[in-house]
Amino acid sequence: MSYLLGNLLGRAIVSYLLVLLVWTLVSRFDLKKALRGSVRWYNWLVVLVLTFVGLAVHVGGA
Repeated sequence: MSYLLGNLLGRAIVSYLLVLLVWTLVSRFDLKKALRGSVRWYNWLVVLVLTFVGLAVHVGGA
């Protein structure tokens, strides 16, 4: 059970870092503006989708 939780947490962190990277590029490397943009509700939805897509790809063996 702890393996599953660790796997989900790790994937969620990596997914958030990807969203933060995109926001950093969009905000022209202004980290304060990127952090403000990355914590909106729809970005958390993107993090959730990326996390479960990554998990599905891992479980599916692709």
